[in-house]
Amino acid sequence: MSFISYLVMVMMSLMIGGMMVSFSSRAFVSLGRIKEVMETVRDMDYVSESETIATGDVVFEDVSFAYAKIHLTP
Repeated sequence: MSFISYLVMVMMSLMIGGMMVSFSSRAFVSLGRIKEVMETVRDMDYVSESETIATGDVVFEDVSFAYAKIHLTP
């Protein structure tokens, strides 16, 4: 019974090792893609040519608001 137990432990460690190799190869491919994106040259240069906003006051005159008059009966 202990032989089977040890065999299962060895098999599990080999399976986990194989998964680690698979994950590491996928990680290196993903790292290459990220590196490619980070090294790309921008197509556009962003230049801030915005106009300055004039300072002033905001005045509300003759403004009204009301909810619709709904009669609720209990």
